[in-house]
Amino acid sequence: MNARLLSFLALVTLSAVVAHADSAADLRRRMEQRLPAIDALKAEGAVGENNRGFLEVPPAGKASTGTVIADENRDRETVYALIA
Repeated sequence: MNARLLSFLALVTLSAVVAHADSAADLRRRMEQRLPAIDALKAEGAVGENNRGFLEVPPAGKASTGTVIADENRDRETVYALIA
C-alpha cells in the first residue's frame, strides 16, 4: 500500500472512533436523563424488563407510558450492538 492510502485509512478509522465516542456520550446522557422516569414506572408496576434486557409493559401494566419505553429500548439496542 502506498502512504497516501494508509493515511486515508488512518483518517477514516480515527473519524469513526471520534464519532463513536460522541455518540456513546450522547447515548449515555439520554439514558441517564430517562432513568428517573423509568424507575418511577417500574415502581408503579407500569413497566418491567424482559429476559433480553429490554423494557416492556406487563399484562397488568399501564398501556400509556409515552415514548420513554420506545426511546430507552432503542438506546439499549444500540448499547447491546456496541458491546457485541
